[in-house]
Amino acid sequence: MDKRTLLLSPVPSGTSAAFMLRWLCETTRLEASAFGRFDFMAGQVLVEVAPEAAGKVAERVAGALLGGARIQCHSQGSGKAAADARRWARLSDCLAWEAEDETRRGLEGTFRPGDRLGRLRMVEETAGLWGRTIVTLAPERGGDLPWSRLDPGLPVVLVTEGRTEGEAPARGVVTSRLAGRLVVALDDDPPGDGDLVSVSRAPDEVSMDRLRAALARVASAGADRVGRLRDVASGEAPAEFVEPAEPEWINRGLNESQKAAVRLALGSRDIALVHGPPGTGKTTTLLEVVRQAVRRGERVLVAAPSNLGVDNLLSGLAHGHLRVVRLGHPARVHEDLLDHSLDALVERHPDTREARRLAKQARALFRKAGKWTRAKPEAGARQADRAEARRMLSDARALDEQVVASILRDAQVVAATATGLDAGLLGGRRFDLVVLDEAAQATEPAAWSALIHADRAVLAGDPCQLPPTVVSDRAARAGLGVSLLERLLAAGSAIPSVMLDTQYRMNSELAAFPSADSYGGKLLTFPGNASFRLAGSAWADPPFLFVDTAGTGWEEQAVEAEGSSRWNPGEADYVVHLARALLGEGVPEQSIGLITPYAAQARLLRERLGRQGVEIDSVDGFQGREKDVIVVSMVRSNETGGIGFLAETRRTHVAITRARRLLVVVGDSVTLGSNPWYQRLVERAREIGGHRSVYEDPIGLELV
Repeated sequence: MDKRTLLLSPVPSGTSAAFMLRWLCETTRLEASAFGRFDFMAGQVLVEVAPEAAGKVAERVAGALLGGARIQCHSQGSGKAAADARRWARLSDCLAWEAEDETRRGLEGTFRPGDRLGRLRMVEETAGLWGRTIVTLAPERGGDLPWSRLDPGLPVVLVTEGRTEGEAPARGVVTSRLAGRLVVALDDDPPGDGDLVSVSRAPDEVSMDRLRAALARVASAGADRVGRLRDVASGEAPAEFVEPAEPEWINRGLNESQKAAVRLALGSRDIALVHGPPGTGKTTTLLEVVRQAVRRGERVLVAAPSNLGVDNLLSGLAHGHLRVVRLGHPARVHEDLLDHSLDALVERHPDTREARRLAKQARALFRKAGKWTRAKPEAGARQADRAEARRMLSDARALDEQVVASILRDAQVVAATATGLDAGLLGGRRFDLVVLDEAAQATEPAAWSALIHADRAVLAGDPCQLPPTVVSDRAARAGLGVSLLERLLAAGSAIPSVMLDTQYRMNSELAAFPSADSYGGKLLTFPGNASFRLAGSAWADPPFLFVDTAGTGWEEQAVEAEGSSRWNPGEADYVVHLARALLGEGVPEQSIGLITPYAAQARLLRERLGRQGVEIDSVDGFQGREKDVIVVSMVRSNETGGIGFLAETRRTHVAITRARRLLVVVGDSVTLGSNPWYQRLVERAREIGGHRSVYEDPIGLELV
């Protein structure tokens, strides 16, 4: 039977389908057979209703009480509109599954591998910015920290091992991680001297709530700008574009595809897509977009899924003398940009001193009112002191709110992570334009958490590189791992897009494989970079080598202590030999990067090379980075041809597009060859004479 779909809100959290059906039957005086499936979202539910009953249901439900609130009812029609409505419900389910997975691990103490470090001791405590405490933690017995996922910017909790029941953990944010040190900015009191502590990833409940609220806002939007963007993104409405007047270029060095992207961003009335392959100057292009928009008098919101992505754009804007404000915890902001953080700007505002004075006096009055004295105070004196203290605190808060409002009102550009946008802090402010960088790494709810604050949007990124991070396997299967940018680009010409087509990073031979395999042969090389080589080096030609370890017996090993990560000691020794050979030829340490998909292999390479200047990291750590020389250690080598998550070839795509002058991939062609993508990569090396076996001794070293 064909069904109509109605959207009901607000619906209390935890409402079950059985309860909802019973309530609907009682409220509408209809049989249960009039209703179909229920799809719950944050504070809302989609209800399928028989077409002949839809009018009665809408009339009788609208304004009815549920959980103490009056229900609003909106028709979602049928067909595509209903399917889109169910898609929002499915995304809401995905967020619930993500949250459940994190909560379950926390309650059970069964963290994901790498989400917890135990038996750490505080070795230093210093005063941090704006009342926070910075603690430096090290392993109890010294040495390096074990492998973990506790990266800078991550919310964590510190728990004193053996603490008494009921003792609250200290919450904070990781600010840096070195080989043997973890530095955390705490919002709460630090642990005691000498105490052993554990540091665990904390579920980011605030961010999850913002994502839920964003989905609910989009799903229930009517004829406003949010509804318009939603309808354009779902194909319900055509994207509009008006050819802008030719800009007076601020950056006169832009190429034609970059200029086309800027024109698209300025002329789009709804959503514009900028596809930026590696090294094509995506950041340069987006900086021009923002500056041109500000020149037109527009207020711009800059966002990205990561703090690093936000700061990368903000750095260019801050140096361009724009009035920029960075939202977010100061521990997550790059130290060079702290002066532009909201906390710093508030602290420097002249009205803040008065707010601090009032708060200090209020605390003194509270202490006075609670202090025991020998002489009996006058009747009502304590109550009067407390009332005066409360008034002072209220005045201090009002001043703080006025300061924040003033700073945001004067800002030309506001920057934050997509989940760092606090609607309460923004106070309902809207922006003319939102620029979402790294959009291919943002889940769709994260993208919408930024888009709901602006009238039009530019999404920029590269779906051929790293996808969004999704914890729940169930959510990933349901589509949470597909970004809004990827979905819209896959829709073809429905939404206007530009691909930046000239890359400035790699020489032409390094660019040939990614261009042909991922970008339809449309990725061009800037002529000045086409013949990049290592000057005077035996490695100059060809600039791409695949060093084949097949037949060596260097097999991968699972490292359970590293969270079931993997390493390959034989391959690691060989990669270290490669790095030392390059250093022996005079290649500077800072020009060499070693990349591997596995954290355990990265740690092994660091231990065995022992050269601090050579950067060694995972694929994720090298996203957006580049080096003259990149050596990639693939690790996987086994008799079954299993390659695990290397089957997500976008990760390896990132690794092989970091090199400017020389790329060396070390791996087992037999194991990797079980995947067609790796077959094509090895074949490309053969075509240019770059396929070598370790037995051919390509670097003048004995087989290790």
